[in-house]
Amino acid sequence: MGTPSTRSAVFLLSLLLGASGCDRQPPYHDCNRDLPCGSEASLCLATTTATRRTALFCTARCTSPAPTSAECPGSAACATLNGATVCLQRCTLDADCSFTGAVCSTIDTSMGARVCVARP
Repeated sequence: MGTPSTRSAVFLLSLLLGASGCDRQPPYHDCNRDLPCGSEASLCLATTTATRRTALFCTARCTSPAPTSAECPGSAACATLNGATVCLQRCTLDADCSFTGAVCSTIDTSMGARVCVARP
């Protein structure tokens, strides 16, 4: 069954994994009533584009707009989107975006940073 120190190490590791919730999804993933957001980005934001496309994704509120923000998980950008100041995942390509219906683009409030937003 292993030595006491081995059993203790396995027990501590299982406690650490349990405490983290084993949430393997990135902080800015899809969300809905059945797929809640994690602790890092706990706000499920619905955004609708001018063409009436709606995307739901997890984010967090932030207070100081910046292209890279220490307030945001993963050093995301803090920008205003639909009147709310929130963290937006930074990206280089559309494929970098973690939620369905996303496009990697710059927006007026992202201060030049490319961020994931709802595809128009």
